[in-house]
Amino acid sequence: MSSTDSSSPYSKSVTDGSSASVTFVRPTTTVETSSGITSACGSSTYSIHSDNSGTNFSYASGWAVITEASEVFTLTVDTTVDSSLIANENTVTIPIYIKSTLTDYTGYNRESYTLVNFVIGEITCDCTALTWDNPSGSVVVGSAIVADSSASTQTLILPEANTSARSTNTGFDKCYLDSNDCATTGAFDSL
Repeated sequence: MSSTDSSSPYSKSVTDGSSASVTFVRPTTTVETSSGITSACGSSTYSIHSDNSGTNFSYASGWAVITEASEVFTLTVDTTVDSSLIANENTVTIPIYIKSTLTDYTGYNRESYTLVNFVIGEITCDCTALTWDNPSGSVVVGSAIVADSSASTQTLILPEANTSARSTNTGFDKCYLDSNDCATTGAFDSL
């Protein structure tokens, strides 16, 4: 296992709103090691579980995937796929068990589990994604005011905060999980 932050057990840190990966090569069996014959026991498949009994995760599909290229396997965790991975934004450790199964021996229990702890760290509030929309109500158009005449008061409708980026920006969404840390009351700089 490579690209990990520690071993025994393996762990990898990732900040919420980003992704992280660890790589591994197909493990060899004791038969392959003692005989010197590569893949003597056939091919292997890999799957991801929440424990070493084969329990599946309940998170959204695609939050953790294993890909393969030339016998090198990569486990990638993407924290943007499911916001419930860290939910209230506390730092959490999610144990991921990689199950390795020898596919040519389905009649036997030829499987093993390797634990990788993914430590998801919280992200800080970032209000820069907040945008402003034109008011949805009718805009009052002021009439001409002649110099030296009495004052005329007009009510202007303030711009409206647009928080739609919450669904795509984890740092922005963080601002709204426990409170509203971004100013959402419109104002005018000058008239």
